[in-house]
Amino acid sequence: MRARQATVGTALVGEEFSQVSLGSFPMRTAFFIVVLFFIYAGPASADFEGRLATRSANLTRSYLHTWSTNTRAALANVPRIYAARVNFYGRMLNHRALIREKAQFARRWPSRQYSLRPGTMRVRCDERASRCLVQAVIDWRAESPIRRASSSGSSTFIQAMNVAAARPLVFRESGAVLRSRRTPT
Repeated sequence: MRARQATVGTALVGEEFSQVSLGSFPMRTAFFIVVLFFIYAGPASADFEGRLATRSANLTRSYLHTWSTNTRAALANVPRIYAARVNFYGRMLNHRALIREKAQFARRWPSRQYSLRPGTMRVRCDERASRCLVQAVIDWRAESPIRRASSSGSSTFIQAMNVAAARPLVFRESGAVLRSRRTPT
């Protein structure tokens, strides 16, 4: 069988278009490689990224719900939800330090309610890096009946996740207060 030059397509290089070639592969081999490329880079890849985005968004929703309703479960879930080391609002913490930080916050504000503002969640995934970034605006209210204090407002909320494993793991969490209102402590 005689090998023929197979051209896959054109690619923009600088200001010029150049031919992308598969070299001297037999046409059947070239066709097979092209088909594999489109299978890998086509809708299946987009569908996979969509599944990653859905898993990441679901983790964020679940986290906010649990943190709003069950402090004990939220603290127990830290090793299941967070990577061994996490950049937590600008500080690198291990699980023990993160649990301590969250427990201290829960003691200060024993009643908390976090809700995603409708239409604000955005998820971007990088399949190659196996990472997703979830960004949203959350509305929140925290109360301390013992201190007769309350705080409410809205914040940006960001969770960056490694999605390579069976379940996503948060390796960065951050945000910034957009608006807040407090009663005296």
